[in-house]
Amino acid sequence: MLILIKKVYGGLLKMNKVIVTIVFLLGLVIGTITTGILINLSAERIMFKEIVSPYDFEKTVGVLTKRINDTKNWHVTAVIDHAKEIKNHGGGDIGKMKIVQYCSGKFAYDVLSNDNRKKMSVMMPKSFSIYKKNDGKVYIAIMNGAFIAKIFRGESYEILEKVSLEVEGLLNFVNFKYNLF
Repeated sequence: MLILIKKVYGGLLKMNKVIVTIVFLLGLVIGTITTGILINLSAERIMFKEIVSPYDFEKTVGVLTKRINDTKNWHVTAVIDHAKEIKNHGGGDIGKMKIVQYCSGKFAYDVLSNDNRKKMSVMMPKSFSIYKKNDGKVYIAIMNGAFIAKIFRGESYEILEKVSLEVEGLLNFVNFKYNLF
């Protein structure tokens, strides 16, 4: 009788290991698929931030360019009338839109003085997009510096965190703070 009990118990243990393995693998697959779906659904909200401006279009452009130029180590490199560029090169009317490109020589040097980080120049100069939507409101759009910084490690992360804090300062007239979501 004892031998029969040991055989039955041993068989149950083997079956439990198989069930646990199957449940684990099924959970891993479902978790991976769910994570992919959630990233896909939230990617746009994570990567880009859109802020309503309290000012009209031209005043928003003026306030932002002045704030950039008045901030130590920062300067506007170009203000592009994006709507005009699109119209002039085969597109239609998208409404008012300007891209304000800006840079910090100090932070650009900190990033680009290291050969391993020169590829990060593709993100330079930084830019704000200012546009008016059909709802009549003026918006400022920006890449999510807090999220982008988290992608990097070490010194790159530290530099991008400092840049993000300074960009928040440039936008404090609209009470902007980076967040991941």
